[in-house]
Formats: sequence, C-alpha cells, structure tokens
Amino acid sequence: MEEFANRIGVSKSSVEKWIQQGAIPRLDKLKKISEEFQVDLIWLQTGISNDREREIPSKKSKSCAEKDKEILLLKARLKDKEEIIQSLRDQVQLYKEKLGEDFGLSKQA
Repeated sequence: MEEFANRIGVSKSSVEKWIQQGAIPRLDKLKKISEEFQVDLIWLQTGISNDREREIPSKKSKSCAEKDKEILLLKARLKDKEEIIQSLRDQVQLYKEKLGEDFGLSKQA
C-alpha cells in the first residue's frame, strides 16, 4: 500500500481511507492512478468498461474481507452467548446443590 501511495504521490493514510472508508479519490489522483497503472480513467471513476471482466462489482456485493469480518463478529457473539449459557447452567447447578443441602437431600449419583 505504501508503494502504491508513493507512486501516485499521496500518503498511505489517504489510500487506507479510500479502501477502508470508501472515500473517493480526487480527479487529479484518479488521473495519476490511470497513468501510473495504465488503466482506463472512466473505469476507475465508474467501474464500467467495454471489457466486462474488468468491471468493478457493485457496492451491494460485499468483498471477501467484509464477509470474513462479519463471520468473525458472529463467531465472537456466539462464543459470548455460549459462555453466558454455561454460566447460567453452572448457577442452576449450584442452586440445585444448595437446595439439596437446605432440605437435607443427598446428591444422587
């Protein structure tokens, strides 16, 4: 990313902002990218090209990185819920044992 930024004369943080926040580079930067990497300026601006293989996917389709991030968040939430459930099970078991002691009931093996 740093090399890319250097080649077009911007900071690394600018490139990160374009990628991570979906910010759109100014026209002069798009022209520089077009010239430096020999890609069509219209394609950079719109994602549309005569060459269908080079078209940029629509914003509606999520990138693999976004999907991976969602999966990791869901896994973390699931783990949290599993831990909560286990904690509740442990508490129920303790209450059962306490009730047994209070009423003189012995544990059944």
